[in-house]
Amino acid sequence: MTTYGHSNLDLEARWQMMGALEALNGMLLFDLTTAFLFAIIQLVSPLPRNERSRGRRMHPKDVA
Repeated sequence: MTTYGHSNLDLEARWQMMGALEALNGMLLFDLTTAFLFAIIQLVSPLPRNERSRGRRMHPKDVA
């Protein structure tokens, strides 16, 4: 059974909500793991500091 739902498996009525919650849990876990790995890759990236800070808000005192 997947989150997409194509399966020959049909859950009993009392287990259908649990199946939906398990699917949601799996999607959230995938999203959080992806975000965590992306953040770690940004931290260890060999790009120069000014390239890594692109997109982050700068403090007004740091702007020329």
